Amino acid sequence: MEDSEYGKYGVAFAVSIVLLSMVLMRKKKKEKIVGVTVKVGGEEGFAVRNARHNGLVPAPYAGVTTVASLFQLICEHYSGQVLFLTRKLINKDIITAIDGTKLEKLYLADRRTWKTYDHVYYRVRIFAAGLVELGHDIDTRVAIFSEPRDKCQFVLQGCFRQAITVVILDASLSEEHLVHCLNESQVSTLVCDSKQLNKLTAISSSLRTMRKVIYFENDFGYRATTNMCVSSESKKDWKLISLHEVERLGREVHVSPRMPYSEDVAVIMYTSSCSADFPKGVMITHGNLVAATTAVKNVIPRLKKDDVYMAYLPLTHISELAIELAMMSSRCQIAYGSPWTLTDTSSKIMEGTRGDVSVLKPTIMAAVPAMIDHVREAVLGKVEEEGSKKHFDIAYKRRLAAIQGSWFGAWGLEKWFWDASVFESARAILGGQIRFMLSAEAPLSVDSRRFINICIGAPIGQVYGSTETCGAVAFNVQWGDTNVSRVGPPLSCCYIKLVSWEEGGYTISEKPMPRGEVVVGGLGVTMGYFNNDMETMKVYKVDEGGMHWFYTGDIGQFLPDGSLEIIDISDYRIDYWDFGQSNKKVHKFRITVCFPGIFFCRENNSAAAMSTISIYRSEFLTFSCNGSRARREFQRIPFSPTMKMDSKSFEAKKEQLSVQLQTPSIPQLENSKPPSGLRFDRMQPSDHDPNDKRLEFGNFVAREPLLDEELWTAAWLRAESHWEDRPPERYVDNFKRKFADEEFNALKRRCKGIQGQTCTCVVTVKEDRNAKRTVLKSVVGTLDFSIRYLLQGESFPGECAKASFCSIIRTHNKYAYVSNLCVAKSARRQGIASNMLYFAIELARESGVELVYVHVHRHNGPALELYQTIGFEVVEMASPQLVEQQMYLLCFRT
Repeated sequence: MEDSEYGKYGVAFAVSIVLLSMVLMRKKKKEKIVGVTVKVGGEEGFAVRNARHNGLVPAPYAGVTTVASLFQLICEHYSGQVLFLTRKLINKDIITAIDGTKLEKLYLADRRTWKTYDHVYYRVRIFAAGLVELGHDIDTRVAIFSEPRDKCQFVLQGCFRQAITVVILDASLSEEHLVHCLNESQVSTLVCDSKQLNKLTAISSSLRTMRKVIYFENDFGYRATTNMCVSSESKKDWKLISLHEVERLGREVHVSPRMPYSEDVAVIMYTSSCSADFPKGVMITHGNLVAATTAVKNVIPRLKKDDVYMAYLPLTHISELAIELAMMSSRCQIAYGSPWTLTDTSSKIMEGTRGDVSVLKPTIMAAVPAMIDHVREAVLGKVEEEGSKKHFDIAYKRRLAAIQGSWFGAWGLEKWFWDASVFESARAILGGQIRFMLSAEAPLSVDSRRFINICIGAPIGQVYGSTETCGAVAFNVQWGDTNVSRVGPPLSCCYIKLVSWEEGGYTISEKPMPRGEVVVGGLGVTMGYFNNDMETMKVYKVDEGGMHWFYTGDIGQFLPDGSLEIIDISDYRIDYWDFGQSNKKVHKFRITVCFPGIFFCRENNSAAAMSTISIYRSEFLTFSCNGSRARREFQRIPFSPTMKMDSKSFEAKKEQLSVQLQTPSIPQLENSKPPSGLRFDRMQPSDHDPNDKRLEFGNFVAREPLLDEELWTAAWLRAESHWEDRPPERYVDNFKRKFADEEFNALKRRCKGIQGQTCTCVVTVKEDRNAKRTVLKSVVGTLDFSIRYLLQGESFPGECAKASFCSIIRTHNKYAYVSNLCVAKSARRQGIASNMLYFAIELARESGVELVYVHVHRHNGPALELYQTIGFEVVEMASPQLVEQQMYLLCFRT
């Protein structure tokens, strides 16, 4: 008996000694340095590079500087290995839901179809030859307008092989934005899937340069006809051809490749725009793409030939393009699917059939909030169906404690037990093979990341970047890290520099950690925006060594290990993801701050979210004001992995949020409030009064404004013109808005008539009977026309600068005066300015005025030439008086 008691005490004592020794001998793990300082050019700042490399890494292999040469190299080297995995479409059906909605359901094969590297390389070569046979050369552009599929890579790589620039368009673009993108980039050939052909019918008459349409045939051998994408009214002579026919042309001819150079533009990438502005096309060179591909390849752990990457995001996500190229260069397999067929419960999967991940078995995939929400719902639904909610909660809490670093969490055998008994069914929802996930489109909340870590059993690599930086700036593997705003060290393709933002109180001289605006430079920084020099100059700079730098607008600080942390944002317009656990309604609401103020997220005195334009959080937003600074703070909503929100509580929270957003007042610049009652989504009036004065020319009409929205748009055009020739300034958009608001109010006062003068605002509106436009997109030109009177003793306006006695004589001494003439940059060289002047001259004749005056700056050569062409002459007597102002006074005799 005594021996057994001594034995128990001995075991307990031994265990205690072991645990105590582990505590005493435990040493704090030395923090690994991931970023080191580097000396760079350009604006003064605090710059850091990746610690693993002595400099920037341009390519994965020496001498490979373009995507075309990289693709050729890997295809020749890995020729017999599998590259693409797809599923064949067996059948599709249209069903009617309970509410009467028509739903498309797809039956996809349970067997994978694979293509090897050499097969893909052959398809790319014959497509490139077919393009040349159709008349394409280095000076033409091809656009891809399709949902994700392997054929997009055939087209992309085929164009690269002939040094043809590819314009990538988001399939969700509106008709107006699609027309803008195709016309601005002067695309001659559009490549799309068959379902996109119908979209072309409505816009065919507005497309100026397009001549060919190449469409993807579906698995049923679908063939299109020209009248499916060209309306009868447009009278377009387009050539409609399938991808199969282009490849047939390529088989019959031999065409040598025309390999591009590193500095050639590979892609002009247009993405969807949630604002009133048109999308901007980012010019991405081959060197940019290869450097970004190399950087992404170096940070994904243990890539091997058995890895399968699930590609279901469109190529308009620049990170998706870089990841797919990285997978190719690492001889991995790429499985193509769709967001609507991803899992067994996806919206387009026919009941009783399997989703893409169940068949294709990916090991790596992208994690976006919508996908995580869908998986979470599927997991929780399965748990409730099996009646194991209590068991699941225990397992989740035990594993959560371990991930958070607790010694008393589930480790070792207990971890294996929970994985096998509880989480295996959750992992089967994504195929059961996931070992690593990438988040590059939007930062995931802490709760979403923990859900993936525990239920899916995979770490998440968070990529920080934007299209302007080729999607690759910093990278952080988030496993035990609870700091959402920590984005990691710079990638191998770029430097990250902090520059002081004095207006916000952030400087690089701060101790212990310098803070400032995040500026990115290096091989991944793109050339700028296509055909938009003004926007390019606002956010891009080139240093004395020729390196491009992109100003992100984010505010960051470097942590002691060299990682970057985002702590604030200097932009004034912030787009939020929908609150709660869903982001099905992206950009649910927007807050616009009309002053260079301080906007930052705080939760328990720490950064609460990555403030990179789109912010995804599961908390609800409120405002608090502190003096002249506005802050946004989050109220924490307790979260549990099994929490679900019904529709009533969801609507209640949405109503609560809207009240919270409207309650506090946000400080603004004086008189900078936007005009109330204006609706900028209002459509342009289609009918007009026959008695209204108007001048029609081409697709344009010069007339007086019919709506207040037209007046405000005219004021905005003047603000744009006022800042057009100035060097780029910080916060220029705020100044433009303030200028436009003040000009709008002044215009309304002038048009009512003051001090005996009559003023008329003239606007030029684009009228297209085949397309409806909003007011904001219709007004393309404006000027002011006023009837004035000479002062006593004056022979021309302004002759009596100071008079002791001024009386207005209304007999034979009135004249017309033209001012504020400006035309939208996108509508110039179409005769708008000259026709507005003719319209103003006609108004003067009808008013019985013989003289029309205008002031012009002496150095404004184009304006002088315009006025003199119409018939204006310089008033020589006025010239000496206007020398100091550097102005000419011009006169037109009616």
